[in-house]
Amino acid sequence: MDFDYLFNKNDALTLAVIRQLNTNATNTITKNTLIAEYNLTAYQQNRLFDAINAAFQAVGGEPPCYLEETTKDLWRAHHLTTYCVQQVTLWLLEQSAAFKVLNYYCFESNAQTTAAYAKNHYLTEAVFFRQTKVLKAKFGEDLGRANTKFSEFELRQWLFGLYYTVYTGIATPFPALADQVAPYLKACIHIIGHSLLPTQRVKLTTFIKVWLLRRRNGDNLPATPRHYTAGGYDALSAALETAGESPVPTAECDYLYQFLVTQHYLELPAAQLPTLFPLADELTRQFIAQLAQSNVATLTEPILRDLTSRLMQIHLRFTTFYLEPTTFIAADQVSFFANLYPEFETVITRFLNGLKARPEFNLSENMLTNLYFSDMFALINTIPSTALTQVIQICVDFSAGALYSDYVMRSLAAFGHANIRVTQNLDANTDIYIADFHADDLTIPQVIWQNPPTPHDWSQLAALILDCTQQKGGRA
Repeated sequence: MDFDYLFNKNDALTLAVIRQLNTNATNTITKNTLIAEYNLTAYQQNRLFDAINAAFQAVGGEPPCYLEETTKDLWRAHHLTTYCVQQVTLWLLEQSAAFKVLNYYCFESNAQTTAAYAKNHYLTEAVFFRQTKVLKAKFGEDLGRANTKFSEFELRQWLFGLYYTVYTGIATPFPALADQVAPYLKACIHIIGHSLLPTQRVKLTTFIKVWLLRRRNGDNLPATPRHYTAGGYDALSAALETAGESPVPTAECDYLYQFLVTQHYLELPAAQLPTLFPLADELTRQFIAQLAQSNVATLTEPILRDLTSRLMQIHLRFTTFYLEPTTFIAADQVSFFANLYPEFETVITRFLNGLKARPEFNLSENMLTNLYFSDMFALINTIPSTALTQVIQICVDFSAGALYSDYVMRSLAAFGHANIRVTQNLDANTDIYIADFHADDLTIPQVIWQNPPTPHDWSQLAALILDCTQQKGGRA
């Protein structure tokens, strides 16, 4: 998720360059790059160099990370890892005036005055109100409250996403809330029916903390009639009655229950999900209908059941507790799957274009890319090559006999491409022939492996499969 606007200009630059160093295979950056991309003077470069090392020193680590210029005009970071970048991100964020002001309006505005809060967090009143003005442009005039820009649900989503993204694996947010959170966590675990794995516990704990802080600040969800009647709801409602100092309204109980279901803490029978989450069911049915219409694959009952289940989980998250993704958002990687699975690409693109046309979905490019990957993986993992109407058929034929052919066939089976079918039969449908000797009478592409295939051999085969897929797509 994007929260870089919470940093001041200097900290944003420091973090941007550290991220750039981390993504570079050699952890280096040239001064020419700094000039070209950031228009930095020599003085600004020196100040940036010191700021980066100060950030590295602040987060510590063993061995410690540091930046040096061993070669003229070339900066190199030593011992830099993604974990170190995450630590620096959190360190800079917790120093940010905008972050402190945002926390006041979202969590503390009912508890203390702006003057008291500013003093307690080492902010001058001028800085506090300057940051308030900036944040209002982003979140609306009634900062920290539900307004025309953000509903209470959306504000909570954003706050949970921020704290979960930035703190997880690095530090514990709101540690003073541990005792207050414990009874609610216990109530949830009681209906879940089993202990939680560490990642599950952290996620649920962070969610409950944001939930508690918003309610404590007077920011409640609009009152609604009871929405859920599925398994576990009554038990949760009863458990929550004794977990805190005050009763939990129905809308808030619904909210917590929905989180437990959509985040897979509480497993419900698949038959109950469409009634509980009609929008997710609508999107899933729409996707399945478009897939069937495309005639990409023969959709047997077991395939349909498995695919529907996977898509329902994707669309559940998308239409309820959808966290803005930080991974699988590289748009430049989409072309790889588009070329390798052109039929799947057509279905997914049509589906996403339909979502973009719907005003209730405010889709960022990252969300679209992440949803593309999710739907693509669901199709790849569910639809076997035997069900596809158009596949790349590979014949394996080694002169040394079945032992060698079986080895290559097993390796190809693990190659990771759902649109290939590997056999030892050579016929008019064969697209690629793999053997240890060239066959003069064949006109199809041939791959000759006289030794166990190397990584380079696999790369060449992948390129050939891609070429065949594109040619078949063009003939379709």
